[in-house]
Amino acid sequence: MYLNFLHTYIHTGDFQAFGNNIQGEIPTALGELENLKVINLAENNLVGTIPSSIGQSGNLLSLVLRNNRLTGSIPPGLASSTDILHINLSENDPDKDATSGIDGQIPDFFGSFTKLKWLKLHGNRLQGEIPASLSDATSLVHVTLHDNFLRGEVPTGFCDATDLTNTRSGMKNLTADCDGEPRIVECSCCTVCISGSSISVSIVRNGESGGASGG
Repeated sequence: MYLNFLHTYIHTGDFQAFGNNIQGEIPTALGELENLKVINLAENNLVGTIPSSIGQSGNLLSLVLRNNRLTGSIPPGLASSTDILHINLSENDPDKDATSGIDGQIPDFFGSFTKLKWLKLHGNRLQGEIPASLSDATSLVHVTLHDNFLRGEVPTGFCDATDLTNTRSGMKNLTADCDGEPRIVECSCCTVCISGSSISVSIVRNGESGGASGG
């Protein structure tokens, strides 16, 4: 099943086609559907880059493209979707061999998404430092950054201002590559620290550990 015909008949605001063995690339036309608010193409066999048109309408509320084999960077057009609630681009390098996976840097504009609750970017090839502006997205509840090539420090803005060893109020899961020696990423308040294939629960909040992989 391919996606190059979808723009001819999608008129709803909710497009969910996860787990359908869809192959090929995501068509540019999909991002040009201005009334589209939800895109869920998780668990397929999609390849290629995320079209720059995705999110440009400004109406997108949820983008879920996890568990595919996508490549390229996070499209700048997504910056227009300032009311977005969920972004899950995780596990696009399923074989851990760097033949696929979202690359480039985490964009600064994520910090302007004040309604964003879920940001799942783990299992890709993202590089560079984690932007300090990311913690400006004050509604974030789940953030997973592990299994990438990120470096530096997870912004302390995610931490409780009075206790930098705990996450700020409302955040349940903050995961990064902050375990092992030498540490790739420093994080004083991560709920879960990852080192390769091992998991070290650094903080337990409310009697439960934050899940590393998520949905």
